Amino acid sequence: MTKEEGGSSMKQGRSSMMANSMKLISAGTFVQVLAFLLLPVIGRTYTESEIGQITVFLSVVGVLTIVATGRYDQATILARSKERALLLLFTALRFNLIFCLALIPAVLIINPFLTDSRYSGQQTHLFLLPFFVFFAAGVISLLSWANSHNQYGRMSIAQISQGLGNNLLRIGFGLLKMGFWGLQLAALLGGMAGIFPLVRKQALLSQYKRYVTRRRLRIAARTYANFPRYSLPQAVIDILSGSHVSLLLPLQYHDAAIGLYGMAYMLAGRPMQLISDSLSRVWFRRVAEQKNTRQSFLLPIRRFVFIWLLVAVLGSILIFFFLEPLVVVILGKKWLLCSSIIMAMLPFFIFNFLSSVYNFLPDLFGKQQKFM
Repeated sequence: MTKEEGGSSMKQGRSSMMANSMKLISAGTFVQVLAFLLLPVIGRTYTESEIGQITVFLSVVGVLTIVATGRYDQATILARSKERALLLLFTALRFNLIFCLALIPAVLIINPFLTDSRYSGQQTHLFLLPFFVFFAAGVISLLSWANSHNQYGRMSIAQISQGLGNNLLRIGFGLLKMGFWGLQLAALLGGMAGIFPLVRKQALLSQYKRYVTRRRLRIAARTYANFPRYSLPQAVIDILSGSHVSLLLPLQYHDAAIGLYGMAYMLAGRPMQLISDSLSRVWFRRVAEQKNTRQSFLLPIRRFVFIWLLVAVLGSILIFFFLEPLVVVILGKKWLLCSSIIMAMLPFFIFNFLSSVYNFLPDLFGKQQKFM
């Protein structure tokens, strides 16, 4: 490859990456703007205790969802052919199904032990856990498959469908005074809404019949065994680093205090997580392509890290002066302590953002075991 061809390829890559990033970021921005506009209603419709209960429940869902993918979703993006990507998609879905079927008896066994524990508020809601995990992991696998086909338009629509469904259902169920049940069902149904844009007109069933056999699935699972073996434990550690607080808070605090933490994360942490997830999908695909064509990708990564840290520092200064009155105006006085929680967690949010964007690097270079 000549220098002119290499330069042209890099320019096209940057242009393509920018366009794909903007699709996903625009979708994420729309969802977050909608969520922000509805926060005054949610903050005044639900109690601190109800927000606390859904925070703990969704933290459990988040950890188990990562396990349910087996990290085969990450392998899907690295597939060098559409047929192999399809095999890895169904490998991930099969792993998900087996895990969630095993989760059902586990829930039945664990549930009675919650009666006299600090997690008793979760007891009657725990039965929905396998359904939550199954659909959440399914969406992640389908998103990775769409990413491997550069279907960023579908991914954006799926993101909007999830956010729109979840936020509008929260309001509807809140007005019906459904409390924790309403928040739970809104999250489940909203998450399921993201499936339809990803599978519509994709003929997955006919492709399954044409290419997928049990033998091929076994071969795909063995070929990419390092993903569940090494990448999965690291991914679980990563998500626990962000969710262990909400999982452990019930041991010392009541639901209302956990609700303050949950609302703080909803206001600040969740938008950053959504944007970092979108950027990670684009970066993963782009860096994988550059690696396969032996192009350098270190300079764009360094540039992005520098820009993000600069924006984060300037943004933190502004937040320090305006956060408290902003929280009162948006959520009401009962959520005032959220501002202090957000400021305390700001350094974590900033560096976790970068970690989330580039968490694919060990998978990309086959260094999962070394990274652990």
